[in-house]
Amino acid sequence: LYIVYAADPDGNGTDEADIFFIKSTDGGSSWSSPLRVNDDSTKNDQFLPWMDVKSDGTIDIAWYDRRNDVNDSLWDVYFAKSTDGGSSFSQNIQLNDISFPTPTNLWMGEYLGLAVDSNYAFVAFTSSLTDIVTGDVYFDKVPNSLSTVYVDDDYNASTPGWQIDHFDTIQGAIDAVDVNGTVIVYNGTYTENIVVNKSITLQAGSNPVIDGNGTGDVIYISADWVTINGFTIQNSGTNWGDAGIEIATSNQCNVSRNNISTSNAGIVLSSSNNNVVLNNSIINNQYGIVGSSSSNNTISGNTINSNNYGDGIYLSSSSNNTISHNTITSNNAAGIYFDPSCNYNTISGNNISSNDDGIDIYGSVSNNYNTLSGNTIWNNSGYGIYFDWSRSNTISNNTISSNNYDGVWLFGSDNTTVFGNNILSNNEDGIYIEESDNNNVSDNIISNNGWRGIYIEESDNNTVSDNTIGNNSVYGVYIYSSIYNTLTGNTLTYNFDGIRLGLSNHITITNNTIANSNYSGIWVSSSSTNNTITNNTISHNRYGVQFSDSNHSTIANNSISNSSWYGMIFDNSNNNTVSGNTISNNGWRGLHLYSSSDGNLIYNNYFNNTNNAYDDGNNTWNITKTFGTNIINGSYLGGNFWSDYAGSDTNGDGLGDTDLPYNCSGNIANGGDWHPLVTPSAPSIDYITITFGTENEIPPGNMSTGFTFTMYATAFNTSTKGSLGPIPVNWSIANYGSNASINTSFGTSVLFSSGTQNG
Repeated sequence: LYIVYAADPDGNGTDEADIFFIKSTDGGSSWSSPLRVNDDSTKNDQFLPWMDVKSDGTIDIAWYDRRNDVNDSLWDVYFAKSTDGGSSFSQNIQLNDISFPTPTNLWMGEYLGLAVDSNYAFVAFTSSLTDIVTGDVYFDKVPNSLSTVYVDDDYNASTPGWQIDHFDTIQGAIDAVDVNGTVIVYNGTYTENIVVNKSITLQAGSNPVIDGNGTGDVIYISADWVTINGFTIQNSGTNWGDAGIEIATSNQCNVSRNNISTSNAGIVLSSSNNNVVLNNSIINNQYGIVGSSSSNNTISGNTINSNNYGDGIYLSSSSNNTISHNTITSNNAAGIYFDPSCNYNTISGNNISSNDDGIDIYGSVSNNYNTLSGNTIWNNSGYGIYFDWSRSNTISNNTISSNNYDGVWLFGSDNTTVFGNNILSNNEDGIYIEESDNNNVSDNIISNNGWRGIYIEESDNNTVSDNTIGNNSVYGVYIYSSIYNTLTGNTLTYNFDGIRLGLSNHITITNNTIANSNYSGIWVSSSSTNNTITNNTISHNRYGVQFSDSNHSTIANNSISNSSWYGMIFDNSNNNTVSGNTISNNGWRGLHLYSSSDGNLIYNNYFNNTNNAYDDGNNTWNITKTFGTNIINGSYLGGNFWSDYAGSDTNGDGLGDTDLPYNCSGNIANGGDWHPLVTPSAPSIDYITITFGTENEIPPGNMSTGFTFTMYATAFNTSTKGSLGPIPVNWSIANYGSNASINTSFGTSVLFSSGTQNG
């Protein structure tokens, strides 16, 4: 059961009658609370309602109304519809164009007629507009479905469909259109603050301008599935949160192809998810796009320029958003700025230039697992990319160039991957890592930066690998006050210094190519200890490897060549080990130790320089003769190979026996090399003594096929009156009566008859 009626809401006459609706679902035993149908705010009369109810629960109501006359005497006819069984009613629609007075000779009774079919609600009503005496009967129709509504600021009361599906205000059209309908807005300037509280499409028909008149949001969206397309939107309020478009607690909205300017923020997303912001021009606002507590949104293809106070895009507490292919330039703060708790966001393919910083991920350890990929970040007045106390982020395949500070700065940020980027011509460092651990910097091109290619300070367990680092004004890589970092597989060329360590311990530098540095290929300084430098190719620097005030390190198996001054130089550096290096063709000296550099061990190196060494300290240039392959493939480790050693090897063991110790023509002041390496030569052997490893190793009688035993030989030379040393030999007997060859280490073979010789 459905009832519509007019009643004084307060019963005392201060508010004239309103239209009320009630219903019963139990045959009249109980009734719903009265629902006011007229939506005006006046105290004027509404009366004489008429109602039609369809089987699907659609309810149409028409009534007489005096809301538009301050004297409460002129009449209008209004209409409202419910599509939810009377739980709510649409915005009221005025059916007549001009208000009319009460006829002089006619009592205004229930002279309304209402009929409804599948397409329209038909309303007949009495009006005295053209006949003041008895009045006339007028007719209007209201579409049952307002799926498309039109707006033009030139529409007026003479426009067909006026105030039904043709409006001169956008808000009026939004209120009238059905859910999931479309409002088409034609050319004009509409000074309104619009609220979109239902799922609709708001579509520009030509070039409409929506002006917020300097107050609040120009467009406020509080419903899901809203589309705003093609408008010029301007002049919001200036308070924080005011915006050209605000999407508040709304999902699946699409804001595209709009021009938004002179607002506090161009677009605000507040607690809103799965929205698309696409191909908008957001220029000359205080902020570009602001998102808070909003996730899974896509911000793509927008031009975000010249926003005067804040960032191009600002997110806080927002995750899983995609920011892609935007042009973000000339904003007063950062191009893109993440405040705390922004995780799993993707920033890709953007062109970010002429902002303060390019991208800031800032302020909390909870800004994690974000990916910055394929962006061009250039000519910003601050940093290209700045990470502050963030974890497990990825910076890959970006071009980061010509920024005024560092290309990439990681501060307090761990487990970051910096991979495949071109980091070029930044005014300070290419990559600056401070108080940041367990980061991986690999496969980047880092060149022409104003200070250092990579700077690592107070940061541990980082890996720098397979980068090309060149033409940086100061250092290729500088590691300061850090431990357990690894540099491997990098190519460093044309830097002032290739690699420098300062106050850093347990650093591994391995398999790098370092060339054409203005100063040192590798410089270890400032009390750096326990570092390892191995298997590097270091050439065409002033100094190949330089140690200053640094101790207990290992320099092994490197190729150090063509330095203009020194291959290696030690200054006040102690207890280091230098072994297995090839040090050749260096200009002044191969290895230079001075200024109280003591306790260093130098052995098994290959020196081939005009001046091989200088040492004014107390260092050791060889180890005890030890069996093992040395750097020139001899059988013993001892000292070093010297290209200018003039002594000889008299016993053929590959170690020099005369002119000892080698002291580089007196340049090694204390001691020298007692076992210089020489190319082995074979002395004559007069006889060989054969012994077996175990007694009675050869069994009596005939030997079976495949029997094998081992014997040992010692060669003697009568001129030297002594043994030439043990010679390991193997003697295998294939079958009885065969011959066996005993091969000495010098290549001499001795034949024995297997059947007649005793061990």
